[in-house]
Amino acid sequence: MKLLIKVCGLKHAENIKILADNEVLPDLYGFIFHARSPRYVTETALADLSVSTSQTAGKRVGVFVDAGLSDILAIHEQFPLDYVQLHGNESPALCSKLRKQSFKTIKAFQVSDQVDFYQMTPYETVCDYFLFDAAGKAPGGNGIRFNWEILQKYQGSTPFLLSGGIRPKHVNQILTLNHPSIRGIDLNSGFEVAPGQKDPVLLNHFLKAIT
Repeated sequence: MKLLIKVCGLKHAENIKILADNEVLPDLYGFIFHARSPRYVTETALADLSVSTSQTAGKRVGVFVDAGLSDILAIHEQFPLDYVQLHGNESPALCSKLRKQSFKTIKAFQVSDQVDFYQMTPYETVCDYFLFDAAGKAPGGNGIRFNWEILQKYQGSTPFLLSGGIRPKHVNQILTLNHPSIRGIDLNSGFEVAPGQKDPVLLNHFLKAIT
């Protein structure tokens, strides 16, 4: 099965236009709407980003941390989203409401050696994907990996995206991951020249190798 490729933390329209010239393109483009993130997308940037992503075939993912439904819908009015990714302590009820609004939903969970995968059970029926990220100080984007062997303990029914510190050197490890529920990978800081500025050459080489 071909892995979904999500490139997250995009914030510059020109950078997206350059990425669009690559041989292999992401399936999902992630935009962070959390003011404490160095990759935060301001409302003034949305018009240019809308034009740049409309020229690609990828889907837009809005990344939020403990935002309310009204806040998410306000962004969606300016910058139509296909997916909503939740990186905070959002409830299953919010996930359900988002799906009723026709969004595909991704719920992120921080993973460490002490992770309890059973905490995710209430989200099973209201999320399209889970995203497993390394536990760290920030809600996401810490640029560190967790021990991928822990994934063998996950036996839930919801497919997941793998995130957290993925870099070009991890191609072979990703290709040999053997888990029935893995559906994709989430790329961010390991492919940047600066926060929010992706390296098109690094990404192109990696995507050609992984697909």
